[in-house]
Amino acid sequence: MKRGFVLTELLVAGLIASFVVLGLVQMAAASSRSLQLVEALSASQQGGRFALDQVRDAIMGAGYQPMPWDSAAVPALGASTVDGGTGASDVLTVQQLSDRNCFGNTNPVTDETGEPVFYLRESTFERNASANLAHTCFYGPPGGVMVRQINRQGLVQGVESFQVLYAEDRDGDLRPETRVRAGNWQNIHAVSAIEVGLLLAGNPEIGDDRSTSYMVLDEAVTPASDGHLRRVWRATYPIGSKLR
Repeated sequence: MKRGFVLTELLVAGLIASFVVLGLVQMAAASSRSLQLVEALSASQQGGRFALDQVRDAIMGAGYQPMPWDSAAVPALGASTVDGGTGASDVLTVQQLSDRNCFGNTNPVTDETGEPVFYLRESTFERNASANLAHTCFYGPPGGVMVRQINRQGLVQGVESFQVLYAEDRDGDLRPETRVRAGNWQNIHAVSAIEVGLLLAGNPEIGDDRSTSYMVLDEAVTPASDGHLRRVWRATYPIGSKLR
């Protein structure tokens, strides 16, 4: 005689099936979270490196002029370079003489030999109200009218802090022995390297939701406990080691 399943057996089978389904759901959720984490880390890596590359190129060309024997040297640091103060982001402005404009195009103005004329190129980096690292660039004849060719172009999103320190050689031995904030140098021409720091917040919200402080150079930053994945980027670049 054939016997059907009793109620107890059906309940046990249903319970086992529930555990199996729950395990599959948890595995799928973990896999999805891992994929999101990998994507967020990759985006943070690309954004941080791209931003630092842009700042690096500007710093390493700062102060350049085609006739270094000329006493009228162009300062590597522009007048709008400022320290943001405690809890705020800094503003970095570097400048150089170049025969190429902000877009890398050759200056159409030429001298009597037909060579492009060297104009002043001034680049400013700052954190804007949209939490982007923004780049502004002016180009024009020294002492003349400068044209804004790039207007606060966002380089990378999610910037929660942008800090800058300046390595100064105060004893003239060609080795900087102190790091100072903008405006605290004894001789602006003795600043030989610039250290930059970025605190980037990734998206989506897959990081730690506990309150955590981050050291961005000499500034302690405590962002909101919102679960965003965060990373600090630091780099030091010598001033004026590139020709253009």
